[in-house]
Amino acid sequence: MAVFDLNAMKMEIIEGLTYVGSNPILLMINNECHVILGSNSKCHYKLNLNQKRLDLVYEFAHLSAGLHENGAVHIKSKNMLLLFGGYDYKTDNQFNEIWKFDLSTGNKWVKLQDIKLPKKMSNFAWVLTKNEQYMIIFGGYCGERMKNIFILDLNEMKFYCSNVRLCDQGYPCAVSMHSGINSDLLIAGFIRNVSKEYDMNIPLELMKLFHTFFDSEIVYLVHHSYNKKDRLYQVELNDILKEKSTDLSLDCF
Repeated sequence: MAVFDLNAMKMEIIEGLTYVGSNPILLMINNECHVILGSNSKCHYKLNLNQKRLDLVYEFAHLSAGLHENGAVHIKSKNMLLLFGGYDYKTDNQFNEIWKFDLSTGNKWVKLQDIKLPKKMSNFAWVLTKNEQYMIIFGGYCGERMKNIFILDLNEMKFYCSNVRLCDQGYPCAVSMHSGINSDLLIAGFIRNVSKEYDMNIPLELMKLFHTFFDSEIVYLVHHSYNKKDRLYQVELNDILKEKSTDLSLDCF
């Protein structure tokens, strides 16, 4: 694992950590790094930088190898995490489950019984709106690549589908921009040679923040394709939300 210190502008390689595979979920919460799942991991860990180790928080015993290409959000107002979707390469299974982690107790994930994703799916993009009322999922793969933009109302705990559709079938990354963000930089793309010094060759989809003080919330989408150039799109959050339907029928490329 590589840790980059933004104050010292220095990268440190931490060796000997538990191997979690590709695409783990990384969330920084109260200055703690949560490392959740990965293609070869069934576990939720916290990164202990002082001891240079991963401390186990929870094991998802039902998984065969691991889970990746999934999503997770930290909902600060409710002091909880949501984990959703994903792909288990060992069984070739995709998932539509949604799991909840209560940060106030902090020791157990619970599968939600009353709600699931509209389809068993993976490899999607997602954002949480500034007011934490909506989680928006862009596209994804369910055997076919979807055009749909799904909206989860976190107050109702109910899914809707936006009338807006994706126009590109690449692998999407997304970020939501609003006036609470204090960055003026956008980095978007697929980085392969992270550091020649450490002879690292890590595929990493990277999306950081572009910001001008918008009157409305903007979502930026990068679609990555191995055969084409990356494409950058923007859409206003209001356009996604203003015309939504309870019809969750799939619309695929």
